[in-house]
Amino acid sequence: MSYKVILAADGYEGWNKFKSEKPDLAILDIGMPKIDGDTLCELIKGEGSHATPVIMLTGKHLVGDMEDAFKAGADVYLNKPYEMKHLLEHIDKLL
Repeated sequence: MSYKVILAADGYEGWNKFKSEKPDLAILDIGMPKIDGDTLCELIKGEGSHATPVIMLTGKHLVGDMEDAFKAGADVYLNKPYEMKHLLEHIDKLL
């Protein structure tokens, strides 16, 4: 399976691209500048796009991050570093 990838430099740009491109899946980092991953996930899920799956990535490993991500609406939570095959497995399941 092939994928079209849309990149964003920060959460604000990601939100604008999400609204204009309407992707089938969003992969977010918790620590994005301008709009963090949890907030962007809430925006995506609140935009009437509950069906858009969200994979949340983080390198922080802080207690509560996973819970916050799932409260924001994330479908999958992965700690960095992760194996690409695990990310691709989650993408395939969600699409």
